[in-house]
Amino acid sequence: MTRPASSPNKRSAPRGSGPADVSHDDVVRVALELAAANGLDALSIRGVASTLGISPMSIYRFVASKDELLDAMVLKVLDRMEIPYIAATDWRERIVKTMLAWRDLIEDQPGVVQILINRRMPAGSPGLGRLAEQVLAALEHGGITGTAAARAFWHIFSFTFGHIIFERARSQIDDQHQADARDDMHQTARDHGFAHVAELATQLTQIDARGRLDDALRVLLVGLTHPAEQ
Repeated sequence: MTRPASSPNKRSAPRGSGPADVSHDDVVRVALELAAANGLDALSIRGVASTLGISPMSIYRFVASKDELLDAMVLKVLDRMEIPYIAATDWRERIVKTMLAWRDLIEDQPGVVQILINRRMPAGSPGLGRLAEQVLAALEHGGITGTAAARAFWHIFSFTFGHIIFERARSQIDDQHQADARDDMHQTARDHGFAHVAELATQLTQIDARGRLDDALRVLLVGLTHPAEQ
């Protein structure tokens, strides 16, 4: 079970194990820095300890396992979530602006994106709570409450996270790669008789055609308020 976010932070380095000023926050901060610099696969307890100048066994006074360290990394990033000032009065626009802020927060820590792809969302995050509270309050203004609101929140959350994953792998695509992708898609479609794909191969491989997250969220929110029309 995931420990509450506040519990590990109360731990302090034991005497004789390393620098007296090393804390749980230091361990998590260094882990995030190493994951950002070298990738999550390269992250290890030994590497964190070496960077901090303490023994690997000392790390286990702050986190019980690498799994707990990964959860702590996610919690630390999520707890940075601050709700931006939103002047928009429309409840849909408040949700869009909120989720864009969350997207920006997560994209700033690629290691956390990789963790969340393979692991469940850890419990006990005030940051996630602030996000959910803001979205649920906006949904209530739109007439969506109770179980429907809880379901809508996770639709919005999953949709946003999926968009982050999809766009990360494509953020470095240049014009030549885009042209190659168009030609490959068109040829594959012709070989297999996919007439619609062949006709729209150029549009399907254009980065701009995929749209922005804010536009996609607006489409989703219309669907949430008019489910019978979908």
